[in-house]
Amino acid sequence: MSYIQKSFAGAAPTRTLATGITAGDTSISINSGTDWPDGASYPFVIVINRGNATEEKILVTSRSGTTLTVNTRGYDDTTAASHGVGETVEHVLDAQTIAQANTYVNLQTAKAQLVSHNGTNPTVLAAPNMTGTDDGKLLLIDSSAAVGFAYGQVDTAGIANDAITIDKIATNAVDTDQLVTAAVTADKLDSNSVATNKIQNGAVTTAKIDSTVLAQFPKGVQAWDSYTNTACTTDTEVSSLTFTAVSGRLYSASSIIKYDDSTASGQYRASIEIGGTKVYTVTEQHYSTSHSAAFAIRWLFTASGSTTVKLLGTTIAGGTMYAGQFVIEDVGLVP
Repeated sequence: MSYIQKSFAGAAPTRTLATGITAGDTSISINSGTDWPDGASYPFVIVINRGNATEEKILVTSRSGTTLTVNTRGYDDTTAASHGVGETVEHVLDAQTIAQANTYVNLQTAKAQLVSHNGTNPTVLAAPNMTGTDDGKLLLIDSSAAVGFAYGQVDTAGIANDAITIDKIATNAVDTDQLVTAAVTADKLDSNSVATNKIQNGAVTTAKIDSTVLAQFPKGVQAWDSYTNTACTTDTEVSSLTFTAVSGRLYSASSIIKYDDSTASGQYRASIEIGGTKVYTVTEQHYSTSHSAAFAIRWLFTASGSTTVKLLGTTIAGGTMYAGQFVIEDVGLVP
């Protein structure tokens, strides 16, 4: 059904035809237009010769004085006919208008259905799933939807900056189902708005955190190696690790090294080499026989793309063995 808004005048008197018309005429003259609608806003309906064999309803576009300009002859399931001077002309309510109202009030047939408009006619927004799977969803403006609305979750664009204060969040209210992926950014939260008791255990997964916020956290171990009983002379390769580095992030290469020695004295040196360049060296000296100890080496660096990091060992004036672990870690964004 095509919906048409019409004009009505409750006190429009019955008039008569001032001149006869044929079944095809589109201009009608009546004896007076006083108290009749003029069609300035919407068309209106008249009936000629009501209750007789030639009864005809007509949709009128406008009235100027006593002249009616016709939109549709034979309107509202009647038939266009010729009419003579003096036949009655009445402004009436038509069945099509009543049908429109009847259809409108019966558009909703299911729980939670809403009436909207598709730009042409009133229409129904499909009801959400009432089995519980759509519980907690909101009615959102959606320009891509046929009716302009859709049920869904609020994403970050729908939350005003600083709108979420601690008073607006109930204890244990925030669960993972209430958050669209990456919806919560720092500027959406008022200072000190989210306390621990507002968030259910396990609700905040990495997928729920905005990527710019998540990037600030360390990403942990990127590569590691466990090595034992490596006989070293000068800059002997003890361990070699290759990983994919990301520009702008800070990395740590570290090792805790165990050595054993039965000589009177000895010196141990460990170095870190990145991309073929030795960048850091640490030396440990001992002065007793049958010596066993450990020391640590750690170096912070930046890199990009495939990167090889090596641990090199050197023994000087005694000492023969290295044993330990070598690890590359992502410690966060470069300050």
